[in-house]
Amino acid sequence: MQKFLLTVIFLCSTLFGFAQSLEREEDNKHIELKNYEILPDRGYSIETVRTDSTLVFVQSDSLRPGQAARYWLKIEAINRSSYAQPCLLTVLPNIDNTLYYFNEDANGWITQRAGIDVVTDKGRTQGRMHLVSQGQTSTTFYVLMNLGGPFIPESYKIPGLI
Repeated sequence: MQKFLLTVIFLCSTLFGFAQSLEREEDNKHIELKNYEILPDRGYSIETVRTDSTLVFVQSDSLRPGQAARYWLKIEAINRSSYAQPCLLTVLPNIDNTLYYFNEDANGWITQRAGIDVVTDKGRTQGRMHLVSQGQTSTTFYVLMNLGGPFIPESYKIPGLI
């Protein structure tokens, strides 16, 4: 019964959309979510996901919880404003998501976790991940979604056992 209930929840989340558009704190008329792509995770690092051209992201696809417990989202957003804009990103299902984005001010990649299973995400903006989108640019950022359950990399699986 529990498995059936979880399947229904995941199906509903994919039907109603799992990547909501970016929200600015004032309004979001300058920020546009242009594209998203999905890749089932097989224990990849952010560097591998960003640079390995053999990994194939599928554009505008749905999550398939039976296929993988973790997914990578590659999201492209455009900031039409002349100025950098603070944004709030919510990715559904909001269980355990990790945002990776390049911060121009820090000159490095920033990581942020959010979701109902994340112990440190208990504030009033629970589930929202903060990022800055630079002015007049297209920004690509990544979200690692953990749909729950233990993650076992392919290299550790024994054929016929798992």
